[in-house]
Amino acid sequence: MVYEVSNMLGGYTVGDLFLSMGMDHLLHRDALALRYLFRWMEAFLDRIVQEHLKQHKDGEKRKDFVNYLLESQERGGLDFLLSHDNVKALVGANLIYSSLLIFLIPYTYSLGV
Repeated sequence: MVYEVSNMLGGYTVGDLFLSMGMDHLLHRDALALRYLFRWMEAFLDRIVQEHLKQHKDGEKRKDFVNYLLESQERGGLDFLLSHDNVKALVGANLIYSSLLIFLIPYTYSLGV
């Protein structure tokens, strides 16, 4: 997933130069593939959140990042609104960041850093 996202988002296209014309979706070389990938990612993240919500309702007491976010959303008391989309975005960012670390850690060891 991380590899596909980085390949899709890497580099510039003609559509990047004409964003104000509203035709960027027509000029982008992988527009359909990119839309498909983001729909797939959104469905995947939504499934993760829904599974955690179901487990929470069933009384399971597993503690992980998603459960902490959902508990914070349920309790409220935050200085900002934590919506369902915010939870999905944070979970997605966490997945991508942890995946990048898995690839970067061996590389940094090979450099002797």
